Amino acid sequence: MVCLVPMNETELEAHLEKSIPEYAADNVAAGYWSEDEALERSRKAFNDLLPQGIKTENNYLFRIQLKENGEKIGTIWMKHEAPRPHGFHLRHCVGRGTAGKGIWEADDVGAGSVCKGIEVEDNRSACVR
Repeated sequence: MVCLVPMNETELEAHLEKSIPEYAADNVAAGYWSEDEALERSRKAFNDLLPQGIKTENNYLFRIQLKENGEKIGTIWMKHEAPRPHGFHLRHCVGRGTAGKGIWEADDVGAGSVCKGIEVEDNRSACVR
């Protein structure tokens, strides 16, 4: 079983250290940004989306960990935009070593992957079967 546990500030900083350059590279590869401006634009995009870090309203940042041993296997960021009754998933990073362990329905965790089920454990954490 996999649990979603709220990130702390240190975990968010580590997540951003990886995500900002990745997002910049993705936008350069897509032809949207030049290499010269990419890192700064990426940094600005994340700062605009998370101006108060983990305390930014309606943003939910979690580490994904195995319930059995607490091993961190990734992160997920979700956002709710009122007045819509639903939210959307902005970004996830999951270690490739999770494929084939019965955690995800798809072998390659990525776009289109579906968790097998969510069980809310308390007000702040959820577990996925």
